Amino acid sequence: MSDHVHYFHGGGDLVYRVIEKDGSLHTHTLGPACPQLVVRGGSYKCAQLAPGAPYALIGEAVAPGFDFRDFKFVTIAELLALAPAHADELAGWVKPQPETQFDEYYKK
Repeated sequence: MSDHVHYFHGGGDLVYRVIEKDGSLHTHTLGPACPQLVVRGGSYKCAQLAPGAPYALIGEAVAPGFDFRDFKFVTIAELLALAPAHADELAGWVKPQPETQFDEYYKK
């Protein structure tokens, strides 16, 4: 899976929660004080505006390259297995019916 580098361009802070492959949870704030964040491939992430932030403008670079076939939404079952200590806190960020196929983005 590819690494993602997030770049802050404007607005307010954006708070990321990242679950690493080992199940550890880390919180990072992307904003003027920390304008770049690397999220390693195989990690799961979610983000929200920091309190009081009206908006955030970010960019993202993916290396070696973005491919939807190299992308996956986490399911509740996977979250419970990977990070049971954080599952209750993060369950609201999990899509109830996450997409599993992205072939429609590619010509057949």
